[in-house]
Amino acid sequence: MEAPTPVSALIHAATMVNAGVYVLARFYPAFESVPYWKLSVVIVGVVSLLLAALMAMVATDLKRALAYSTISQLGYMVYAVGAGGIYASQFHLLSHAVFKALLFLGAGAVIHSLGRGICARWVAAGRPAVRTRGVHRRRASPGWIADHEWLWSKELVLEAGLAEGPYWAYLLALFTAGLTACYTFRMVWLIFFAESVTQPDHHPHDAPLAMRVALAPLAFGAFTTWLLAGPFSQSLSRTLPADTIEPATTLEIAMEVLRAPATWVALLVIATGLAAWWGRMRLAWPMKILAWLADWARAGFGFEAVNRWIVDYVRGAASDLASLQTGQLNWNLFGAAVGLLAVLAWLAWVAY
Repeated sequence: MEAPTPVSALIHAATMVNAGVYVLARFYPAFESVPYWKLSVVIVGVVSLLLAALMAMVATDLKRALAYSTISQLGYMVYAVGAGGIYASQFHLLSHAVFKALLFLGAGAVIHSLGRGICARWVAAGRPAVRTRGVHRRRASPGWIADHEWLWSKELVLEAGLAEGPYWAYLLALFTAGLTACYTFRMVWLIFFAESVTQPDHHPHDAPLAMRVALAPLAFGAFTTWLLAGPFSQSLSRTLPADTIEPATTLEIAMEVLRAPATWVALLVIATGLAAWWGRMRLAWPMKILAWLADWARAGFGFEAVNRWIVDYVRGAASDLASLQTGQLNWNLFGAAVGLLAVLAWLAWVAY
């Protein structure tokens, strides 16, 4: 996450990371009856939301932790689609876009004030640092108090998963909701209340007025997105008619959420996640037992190694094939024509 913070906010709130969820919802009626398709989507969603949440739990960089959080929330959306909760997935996509953009811009303001590497109490190898305590306690960014929005939209996802999805997937998603609360509170605590790390030549200061003004409309949107629940369902019922989304008012959706027993179970799990971070000192022995899992999560569960191997392989192959590129358009067209003829000949041979 080395991109400038406004770019990070735009990427995590816009089409680049959200298009896949919408495409799944759009094509759901076409693939719903395909054997094992829904189960495959559920598995991809659950694995994504769980592994990303575990990586966010051990991330030591603020923007990286938020990026893993985005992957986890996208996993919830994919899981909802696999369980048939099209409205739940799309509403969570909407609310997530607003509050994640706010969180990234809020992170930018905090990083501007305190410097990089301030998510956890750590010192990079060979780089001196000074420690400050509670620098932003009295002026916490609105982004950290507006993260309640995921409670609303995620509850719809969990209800859809409980009603239509596999029970084991619901339990994992419910457990990850507790992890989400834990790593969210971890970020808030380590930044605003605990001892933070900054560079010796960087003096903590308040964010400029322009940064704080940019946060205001997103903070307002994060607090009020739930009011769009009713109009959003009515809009989706018209634009996605094949998904059979039942239109409802915001009040009806709110009452449905509050009356569902699963809501209070989810709130209990979330409260447990908050309590786990608050009482982490008393959980030293299970943390030691799970140290191997934390190390694995810090290593990205091997995905980074696979990614580096693919990049190195592609670079090597491209270097080896570079000699075939003469730079002359005629030879390129000749190669394309020969390849096309070869494909047509193979298709003709298969057909007959």
